[in-house]
Amino acid sequence: MKKTLQDQYLLIKEGKGHKGVFLTEAKRQFPHIIRNSATFDEAVASLKTKHIISENIISVMPTIMDR
Repeated sequence: MKKTLQDQYLLIKEGKGHKGVFLTEAKRQFPHIIRNSATFDEAVASLKTKHIISENIISVMPTIMDR
């Protein structure tokens, strides 16, 4: 299963991902946002600015109340 850029970024933050793979994929998907010579940090900053990736994902789970 192919990971999204967000998934890859979160794995990198956990120390489990590879920056090179992320950077290559980001350049392929968003050549109009990320220049070819961009570093990992530059790419992340650009993608965050455009709200393509975010630092944290908050999931909202419905709560079940007993009555």
